[in-house]
Order: sequence, then structure tokens, then C-alpha cells
Amino acid sequence: MDELADREVRFRISDIALMLVAVLPALGVGGYGHFLLGVEILDKGAPDFSLFGLAKTLAAILAAMGIVLVGTRLRGRDAIGIPPFALPSISGSMLFLLATALAVILVPRSLNHFVRELQPLSVLTEVVLVGALVFLVLSVSAAWRTGRGMLLGINGGVIHALLSGAVFLILMEETSWGQHWIGFGTPEAFKGNLQNETNLHNFYTYRFELVYYSAAVLAFVLLPAFWPKRLPQMLSQFGYYVPPTWFALFALPVCGLMYESWNIIPYQIWFFCGLLTAVVIGRNDVKLRMAALIQAALLMLSQLVFLTLGHNMEDGYELSEVREFFISVLIAGYALITWRRATGEGASASST
Repeated sequence: MDELADREVRFRISDIALMLVAVLPALGVGGYGHFLLGVEILDKGAPDFSLFGLAKTLAAILAAMGIVLVGTRLRGRDAIGIPPFALPSISGSMLFLLATALAVILVPRSLNHFVRELQPLSVLTEVVLVGALVFLVLSVSAAWRTGRGMLLGINGGVIHALLSGAVFLILMEETSWGQHWIGFGTPEAFKGNLQNETNLHNFYTYRFELVYYSAAVLAFVLLPAFWPKRLPQMLSQFGYYVPPTWFALFALPVCGLMYESWNIIPYQIWFFCGLLTAVVIGRNDVKLRMAALIQAALLMLSQLVFLTLGHNMEDGYELSEVREFFISVLIAGYALITWRRATGEGASASST
């Protein structure tokens, strides 16, 4: 392990080849379903346990194995310097996943009313995003003043401002640019919107979800878990913006929380990537071992609950709304880490 930690890690052609080979079965099964069975790649619905559905799951497992194997080779060293708030944060994430599973078991039909627009979970999602935006805006001036977070010669304050702008757009889209609160009529330009709201993402809801959820898994699970600790100088600057390793365990529920979208192969790939990532962290990082194994077990058991009992929910999309709330929590957590780094209160290495 020390030898791995001390060497400079580089992405090899063989790594690219391995990932391509690993995802080929998923591409083949998806293509077969699309062209021969008429199944759209982003079709939702009750989980498919037919032979075709099982083939998609097996292909997703193979793809996830390839991705995580490459990530494991790139991974530089064990996590060090776990901050005091890391384990409580991961524990809170575990409780959140457990509570969601219990809700599906005990009060499945009540979830729908809890997650609708202007209902508790929806409102809380927006409030949490506002909190995230506040910390990111505060980090702009801090980074500009301290010079932290410089990237490719660009002052860190500019990068933090871009991050703030991205979260602002997410917040505005979430609130339909204030329409949920003010109640103004939908402008003519947005009449083609699937929900007749003033936002862009509901013109292409399923595609937007795929990009949004996949970006969350990449940014908050895979990059923190597998970011190389020794890179060429230019690339190493990006590490400042990668969350610490423990954050991957905190974020792990984003890989699950599926019912009606289980049939979508990319989401299955992210689910199995999450499971394998937790195993890798647990195997290599002694300080996070117990948390990693418990989180992996909860991710697997909760998904089994969602797949077998999810039909008891009123509409089936409820878990997607729960996932979007959790993503807002992850954005807020990342914003807090970013602010701490910009002010010099937190370490900037992604391994801490």
C-alpha cells in the first residue's frame, strides 16, 4: 500500500479498455431492448424481474465492477485525519436511508403527500439549497482573499463564484424560478413544459434526471472514493474541489432510493458502483471500515425493500423526490466543506 501511495498515479490505455469492455454488456442489453423489444432506455415503471430485466442487472454489475476496478487502481492511499464530524455525518446518512426504508414498509401511501410541491420535503429541499448557496457565496470572498483553490491560473474566488452560480440555477429550477412561492402564471414560452411550470428541466425530465443524478454520484461518491492522491501538478489542483474520502460514505444513499427507475441501466450501474465503493473503502481505510460495511448493508437491504414493497406507494416516483432532497443535503455538505477550505479551517486534500 505504501508503494501505491508514493507513486504518481496515471490513467492508462488499459484502464480505458477495461471500462469499455465492462460496459459493453450493458450497451448490448440496452440496445437489444431498444431496437428489438421497443423498450426506451429511460423507461420507468415497476421493476422488471423477467429474464431481460435480470440480464440488465447482470450487465450493470459487470459495468460497475469495471469502473470500480479502475478506480481502485488509481486510488492513492488510505484516508487519514478523519474530522470529528465525519462519522456523525455518515451515521445521519444511515439513519436517513433506514427511515426511508421503514416509511416504505410502514406508511407507503403517506409518502406521496409528504413529497409533493410545497409539502415538507419539497420545501426542505429548497431551504437546504438556500443554505448551501449562502456558504458558497461566503467562500467566494474568502477564496479570493486567501488565494486558495486556484485552478489553471484562475483565482479560486472565480471558481467558487461559478459553483455558486450552478447551485443558484439548481435552486431556481427547483422553485420554478419562484413560481411555487409567488404563484404567477406559466409564461407562454414554457407551455410545452411537462408539468406546466416555469422551468427548463421538465421539458426533458428523464434526461435531466439522468444527468443530475449521475453527476451527483460522480461528484459525491466516485471522485471522493477514487481520486488519486498523487497527480501531475496541473491535475492535482482539481483535488482541492474533490470532497474527502469519508464523504463518499455519507453520500452513498444517492446510489439507491429507486423504485420506478430501477429498470434504467445507468441507475443500476450507479447502485452497484456504490456497493462496491463502500467495500473498497472498508477494505482499505481502517478508520472507516465499520461505517463502510454498515452503509453498504443498509444500501442493499433498503433497495430490496424498495423493489419488493415499492408497489404499495401511491405513484412510485416518491423515492426520486426523496433522492433529490438528499442531493440537496449533499450539495449543502459540499458547500460547507468548500467554505472551510476557502477560509483555511479545513484541509484541502481529498483524503482527509
